[in-house]
Amino acid sequence: MLKLTLDNSVFMRKIETKEEKKLRERRKNIILTIVIIFIMVFSTFAYAIFSREDNPNERIKIRINGRDFFYNGYGYWLTQKEGKSFIFNNLPNETKNIYVDNLKDLNYKGKKVYFVNSKPSFSLIIDNIEDITFFQEACLDEKCSEEKNLPIKDCSDYLIIFKDSEETRVLKDKNCLVLEGDSEKATDAFLYKFLGIT
Repeated sequence: MLKLTLDNSVFMRKIETKEEKKLRERRKNIILTIVIIFIMVFSTFAYAIFSREDNPNERIKIRINGRDFFYNGYGYWLTQKEGKSFIFNNLPNETKNIYVDNLKDLNYKGKKVYFVNSKPSFSLIIDNIEDITFFQEACLDEKCSEEKNLPIKDCSDYLIIFKDSEETRVLKDKNCLVLEGDSEKATDAFLYKFLGIT
């Protein structure tokens, strides 16, 4: 028969003095601090090296009608007016031939604005017109309303309608704004005129 004997010293931890505990804790804290610093420095360095894309358009600055436009490297042009920043898909000279109705009486301050058939460029309208504080998707007819579960609105409400068309233009009928054709160019043409940038 085999007899096992266990040495209790294997299972017992050495009793440490307070100074030894402090020294061990201090070593752990120093090692942890060095590891964290290394991670922070390395991640910053790695981000600086690997996130750089050699995009020649990244630092483009163009002056149009006395106003500077900066390309942000992500497909948008930025400019400022009266200390506020505005963002566009196209430069003013790319939208200058687009017909835009008279927008003089158009005012969104404190109004609920409804978008019909919204396109991705609707976000530029929201970003650039700070007076729009409430917006929602809507429909013009009952069929659309039932399919999408959206309210039905007309030109007595403030509507921005995106409409497919061969011709790109911006039309206004009462409180309705109709952006026809190329939605990005129509949106920019509207914004340039509405904001008084061109």
